[in-house]
Amino acid sequence: MNASNDAFKDNGGAANNGAAPATTLSSDQHLPAKGGYARRLSEFILNPGFKVVVASTVIQMFTTSIIPAMGIFQAYYLEKLFPDDSATRISWISTTSVICLFGMIVVGGVMFERIGPIFTCATGTTLMVAGYMLASLGKIKIWQLVLCQGLLVGTGAGLLNSVAIIIPLDYYEKRQGLALSIASTGAGIGGIWIPPLVEKVIERHGIGWALRMMGFMVFFACSVASAFQQRPLPAPAVETTPSKVEIEQASGSTTAQDGSSIPTEQKMRRRKKKKKQEKKPWVDPRVFLDPTIWLLFLVMFFMKVVITTTAAYIVTSAIKYGVSSSRAALLTTVMAVGHIVGNVVSGYLVDKVTAMVVLISSFFCGSVTIFALWYPATSYGMFMAFSALYSLFGMNTNNALPVLIAQFFGLTHLPTINGVVMVGSVFGGIFGNLAVARVYDILDHRDKFKKTILLVGSFYVLALLLSLAVGYMYWQRYRRGQIHRVY
Repeated sequence: MNASNDAFKDNGGAANNGAAPATTLSSDQHLPAKGGYARRLSEFILNPGFKVVVASTVIQMFTTSIIPAMGIFQAYYLEKLFPDDSATRISWISTTSVICLFGMIVVGGVMFERIGPIFTCATGTTLMVAGYMLASLGKIKIWQLVLCQGLLVGTGAGLLNSVAIIIPLDYYEKRQGLALSIASTGAGIGGIWIPPLVEKVIERHGIGWALRMMGFMVFFACSVASAFQQRPLPAPAVETTPSKVEIEQASGSTTAQDGSSIPTEQKMRRRKKKKKQEKKPWVDPRVFLDPTIWLLFLVMFFMKVVITTTAAYIVTSAIKYGVSSSRAALLTTVMAVGHIVGNVVSGYLVDKVTAMVVLISSFFCGSVTIFALWYPATSYGMFMAFSALYSLFGMNTNNALPVLIAQFFGLTHLPTINGVVMVGSVFGGIFGNLAVARVYDILDHRDKFKKTILLVGSFYVLALLLSLAVGYMYWQRYRRGQIHRVY
């Protein structure tokens, strides 16, 4: 197994098949060892990939932010639109959305490698717009919202997000953590203004126009941003005058003494190589042999159980303790602001103290805030404190995980491996939303949230323990020199 794993891992982002490593247009490759922050910032901004980072930020503003926005929609569905239906049945809307958002990252990773990022983003944009528009038609039913707002919107968001969370890594050699942190702030920026806007539109114009508004915004913003999602071009080859031998080898023949052409085996080798490339599977099966991938899969599972259920139920839990719906909606804004600041800080720390340290620290801080602040919360001040501290310190893992995967496996198969790990988000979304809704219905009797919060907190503790196991494997590989990038 170790031999097959070593054969699969690439050396510095290039496959071990004798090919030269891919060249990216990275202006920060040759930064001086010492320099001011202004100099480094200018180098970062002047990098050709900066426009890609900005486009990824815009895309994540309307994809990942569907989770906090779903908190507003779900509170409206529970309290006003479907008050007589069970929370478990209504939770299928957000569950389907989360399943598709993170599950389609696998498909998006394959599409990214096969048809390119622009066409992948175009497909995702079309599905999101169609989902929002179809969900707003007629007398809205639960099954209609599950199929449209859940399935179509979540699938489109997953395809868009699969490109936005990966493509900045192609442009930056040293500051990958910073590039990803800036791109992932789009989720926080969207969480600042999208949920309050949705709440106001629902209050003044109804749920139908709130869904249509989301469709219009996704169409205009993501259509423009998708045009900038391009991979870097390889560096131009240096032109040299070929020798006679090289010309003969390129033509697949040699010249005899009498001037006649003698066929060589080069053409046959080239044809065999081409046939092997044509039969290359979409997903390399050796991806599934490394146990590190499955540990990261479980980490992602428990992490998304907590993050998605917290975003979906923080507003509802505050309303149950007497907080007005308008003030409760501000909790999502506070979480979004904290998420932005935390993402930038954690992105800087990823480049300084490694992604592994950032990941473990985030799970530890998140576990503490859930048990110390959310569980005993009965007042608006405690809910506000939890929202701020949890988003600032406990949920900033989005930019750490892709960099950690790149450190373990390199860049060549990063979209596929990242997609496999992200499948954990699918199962986490399924189990988390349904389990929390079931506990809320049966044990908390749809009244308070104490037992529900205990369940959510225990999942974060499990994520912390699993991340410590990944950290041990990281240290072992670092000692053997098998970590591709250590900042």
